[in-house]
Amino acid sequence: VKNGHVDMVQCLYGKSLIVFYLITNLISIVFIMLCNLLLRNENIIIKSISNGTLLILALHFPIMSTIKLIYDFNTPLSKLMLGVVIMFICYIGILLSKKYFPILLGKTKLKL
Repeated sequence: VKNGHVDMVQCLYGKSLIVFYLITNLISIVFIMLCNLLLRNENIIIKSISNGTLLILALHFPIMSTIKLIYDFNTPLSKLMLGVVIMFICYIGILLSKKYFPILLGKTKLKL
């Protein structure tokens, strides 16, 4: 099924909005089902990343800007690698914050 060019930033959803919603919902359902099959057991990495979402939101743009000063990412594969590198750096930050600065992860209970 061809729907034309899609650019969500400019509110262009292709030739048909109905086809856009059908395809995106179908892809979302398949992706959710695939993740559900792959992650039936508790995964410690995903649990850490989900607990550190606040830190990821705070750090991903400054990290991305700094890395882009060093190297320009033009190809889709290099952009994927940029995302992986950013998540790896954030994951290390989450682990360090969990141990030394839990307030950065939204933990506000004080140990008295």
